[in-house]
Amino acid sequence: MATQMNDPVAHKSDLDALEERLKAHIGAEISRAKFEMLTWGVGILLVNDALILTAIKLFV
Repeated sequence: MATQMNDPVAHKSDLDALEERLKAHIGAEISRAKFEMLTWGVGILLVNDALILTAIKLFV
């Protein structure tokens, strides 16, 4: 194990693996955030449409 710690090639491959895991995790978080923004946006549009239709019904 001591040789592995001093081996720059093994250390680089560990860092590369960690970097790939981190990129995958960040990508998943970004995708989740985009989905949440999209669902909130659609929800707001639906509520807005419902309010407009209600106002139209009240005044017509």
